[in-house]
Amino acid sequence: MFLKKLLWLTASLVFGAALASANITYTCDPSISASTCNYLNTTIAGMYNSTFTDANANIYITLGTTGLGESQTAFNVVSYSDYVAASPPTRARTPFRFPRCPR
Repeated sequence: MFLKKLLWLTASLVFGAALASANITYTCDPSISASTCNYLNTTIAGMYNSTFTDANANIYITLGTTGLGESQTAFNVVSYSDYVAASPPTRARTPFRFPRCPR
């Protein structure tokens, strides 16, 4: 009886794993080197395929200028005295001090 249950369990795992498999495929533009494309399709796709059972995708890889992933930084350098002078009037123009904590 134990052997029969073990065979059923083994068969279920084997056929279940075959039915629920991931398939990630990278298609590379000619601008991508063959070694990079091979790395994507073997190592990276292999990681996804062994981790997920329901990940299916065909991903096209190309190089080019897209404007994505860029960052822009702007600097507006103003001295502290100019900043305070341009601030709207307040009750007092004293530097901020943290209140004392009660002891």
